[in-house]
Amino acid sequence: MRIHIRAEALVFVYMVICFSMLIFNLFAIGKNHVRERFIEKRRRQWLTLIEQQLARRDCSQAKDEQHRRFLNKRFRYLVELIAFQQAAAELQVRQPDTLYVYLKQYRDCFVKVAFRLARKDLVTQAYMVYVIGQFRLLNADFEDELTRLVLQILLHNSVYCRENAFQALVASGNPQSVTEAVLLLSRNEIQHSQKLISDDLLRFPGDQNALAEQLWLRMDELTPAYQCALINYFRMVGPQFAQPLLARLNDPRQDSEIHFAVLRYLRRWPDREAYPLLLKLLQDESRSWEYAALAASALDSYPGSQTISHLKQALHSRFWHVRYNSAQALLNLHVPLAQLQDILNGPDRYAREILEYKLKENAGGEGLPDDGSD
Repeated sequence: MRIHIRAEALVFVYMVICFSMLIFNLFAIGKNHVRERFIEKRRRQWLTLIEQQLARRDCSQAKDEQHRRFLNKRFRYLVELIAFQQAAAELQVRQPDTLYVYLKQYRDCFVKVAFRLARKDLVTQAYMVYVIGQFRLLNADFEDELTRLVLQILLHNSVYCRENAFQALVASGNPQSVTEAVLLLSRNEIQHSQKLISDDLLRFPGDQNALAEQLWLRMDELTPAYQCALINYFRMVGPQFAQPLLARLNDPRQDSEIHFAVLRYLRRWPDREAYPLLLKLLQDESRSWEYAALAASALDSYPGSQTISHLKQALHSRFWHVRYNSAQALLNLHVPLAQLQDILNGPDRYAREILEYKLKENAGGEGLPDDGSD
């Protein structure tokens, strides 16, 4: 049996659906507007209250308990925590030391709300660990209950939970907590951005050298991806890892990505013992082209006639990236144009074109620079 539906009925149903969506959107916009106005009002009230607490001279236990009960009562509602966080963030800029003393004094209130919000959705958990990191609420004690909670959230599938939890652990200033966080991510084979890890580690508020040394001691327990992230971090810390990293570059059992990270390290922190190996890698086409390309880039930190000679020879490589990096390295070494005439006037078209391209690029696209021979 066929069912006949008139066109007017379809239009009516469509109009009802559109009208319902319009009503829903208007309701959502109105609700968000009211919520934002409420948070702004509460932010101003929290700002006044916190300033009064920071200026309070009466440090009696009764006053402390009264304020603690007030915080515990207010923090039952997420909007109150958001308003408090915004007010405290403003004071964090103006008087950070006084604010941190206040937050440490009432840290138990934040511990309670953290365990309660840890049972909520992932977005709420991500916000909660963000607040913990922003106000450095983790103790230096690795066995602290709040630290263990943040380590659990670190293993969530949500990248926001994971990143905010890692930032909170870094902000604690405890090298042991940070090291354990990296080990946990590696052991559970969680793929996290290498750049985020290295950038977060550079925000460590304590002794960077102490953190780097502790991380180095656990390097062999990490997957290649996390080893690369740490080598990128070491590159920003200092030259003290040049020798042990050179040993890894000479070890054929190491992953190629680790070798590449070491080559970048040796460019930033030159080591004379690495120089012969860099020259060898530049000429070795039996390996993947990345070795020669990165060796060419690294050699701009090792000036000398031998370096210039090998880089000019690498301009004849069959790999474009090797030729490109070699040409750039020659320009970074400020090689006089007269020493490059044999390439510019030579028979190798590819070597000539890549060098001309880099010369024009460095000259702002206005043609080859004058060699001063006139």
